[in-house]
Formats: sequence, structure tokens, C-alpha cells
Amino acid sequence: MLLENGGIKMLEKYSDVLTIEDTAEALRLSRRSVMHLLNDGKIRYRKIGRVYRISKKALLDYLDCEQENNAEK
Repeated sequence: MLLENGGIKMLEKYSDVLTIEDTAEALRLSRRSVMHLLNDGKIRYRKIGRVYRISKKALLDYLDCEQENNAEK
């Protein structure tokens, strides 16, 4: 994983499972943008009732994938 060390530091203040708001804050995106990423399947999540939960690993996987895609361009 390319972002493992930097990603861990970036997310160390968050619990192992993030809310949409936590994810938006960590990525510096709006809540709406995070919802688009979830609905497009770019970030894996679990929905418990009406609440979305995103694991740190899922977020790191997304960032790693984005970094690899940018490196290919």
C-alpha cells in the first residue's frame, strides 16, 4: 500500500470506523462529494440502519487506488 505510513498519520485522530462527516473532514471534501464516492462504489462502506460507516482500511484503499491512477497518467 503506497499511502500506508502517510495515510495512517492522516487518519490517526479518527476511530477505526468513520462517519461520512469524518470521511469528508479527512479528505477535505463536502459531505455530498463523499456520498457520491460511496454511491459510485469508489469507497467501500457498510450501512447500518440509516447510518453509513467507512473503515480506515476502505479509505486507505481508495486513496491508494487514486494515487496509482494518477501515477499512470
